[in-house]
Amino acid sequence: MRELVARYLSRSISRRGFLKGLTTAGISLASAEAILESLVPIAHAQGEGRIAPEAIRMVEGTGAECFAEQLIASGVKYVFGNSASEDAQFY
Repeated sequence: MRELVARYLSRSISRRGFLKGLTTAGISLASAEAILESLVPIAHAQGEGRIAPEAIRMVEGTGAECFAEQLIASGVKYVFGNSASEDAQFY
């Protein structure tokens, strides 16, 4: 699924091809459409220019690790929180 998302965002496959790929992978059409709708703002924000597939970085790990990678990629330098809260796993 990650490869399909990367290909859709880099505009190497069409909307129809993206949906077909997801349904072929066993995802229901309703779920595939929901996934697609969540990607539409990202795709529109990229403008008309094509993005190279290597510009999209895939990260694997726990939710906290992925969250940290997203913060780093967004340029966040500091994160404040209460280590006694449910966010403790992040720290």
